[in-house]
Amino acid sequence: MYQVQSLLPTDARWPGFLRAQSRSHFSQAPAYLEFLEECYRYRPRCLGVFQGGALVGLLPAIERPRIVFGARAYLSSPFYEYGGWLTEPNLDGPAFVEGVRDAMKQRRVARWDVNFNGGCSTSINEQLKIVDSVECAELRLGASPEAILKTLGKAARKAVRRGQNSELVFFRRQSDQQILRFHDVFKGHMRRRFGTPPFSRDHFLLLQKHFGALAWLVEVQSDSGESLAYLYGIQQGKRIHLLHTVETEHNCESLRPADYAHWGLCLLAAEQGAEWIDFGFARYEGQRRFKKKWGCEFSQTHIYQLQADAAASHPSAFELPPDLGAKLQDVAAKLWMKLPPTGEEWLGHQIRRFLCR
Repeated sequence: MYQVQSLLPTDARWPGFLRAQSRSHFSQAPAYLEFLEECYRYRPRCLGVFQGGALVGLLPAIERPRIVFGARAYLSSPFYEYGGWLTEPNLDGPAFVEGVRDAMKQRRVARWDVNFNGGCSTSINEQLKIVDSVECAELRLGASPEAILKTLGKAARKAVRRGQNSELVFFRRQSDQQILRFHDVFKGHMRRRFGTPPFSRDHFLLLQKHFGALAWLVEVQSDSGESLAYLYGIQQGKRIHLLHTVETEHNCESLRPADYAHWGLCLLAAEQGAEWIDFGFARYEGQRRFKKKWGCEFSQTHIYQLQADAAASHPSAFELPPDLGAKLQDVAAKLWMKLPPTGEEWLGHQIRRFLCR
């Protein structure tokens, strides 16, 4: 019933299929796989699933870095938590997954880890093993500033008024020089607040190279021109996926510049015709409260896994368990706080490349 074959980034059916699906994500675009290959030297893969000659499923991935003798595994997709497979609705789930399993066996792929899968047919997701469950937060944008403001909670409206009264201003930035200034703040924020290895400057410069005007960087400045906060995201279709929020070291928490950056993104995005801002996962109550005050809608979503062998229940002895990356990143975060800043960008790049996180 379904035919599965490899797709090249140059295949015109790929971007056409993305445009036709309202739940498509930037990590499913050819540009993202090209970025991963150039920045991290990953081996990008994409399978197209066809029915009667029509493309009905898009399965982008990378081949996971392996330890010695490790089994081959695919990941959809690294670094940003959601993406996964993209399909037409109402497909035959068992037949679809059987076709994918056959393709995996032909390519000697033992396991496929799939993040999010919000754009995949429910009948297909029901055939996959659930590894983790989280809530996803999305904000539907109104057509005017007044309409957007009405959707916000009391705390968010108060933060907007505080920013306006303090004469904060926001700008959309796109030049390489402005991206590098953002990255300097990003590095300090990651170490100061989370203790995790930062993405390198090449990570953001190459995202800009491959996505161009679809990459969003919003900066908030004080009335004296000091940078206070940044938001970074990437657009796919009518949806902007918010990826990073950082504040500078200026003692300005009372001004809530990160909140005002969210407000700026809402207004600028609506002006450009965007209809949704994806706030990402809400993994704990603090994240949920923050996203709820912005009027986000919540939905349950999952991280999945598919074994090529339907009878397989455990990874091989030489294979990294799928949850090991999170555990190793927790260990790396504790060590990271004790390391000097010298060389952190290079080392962080190597750690993230191996963990795919």
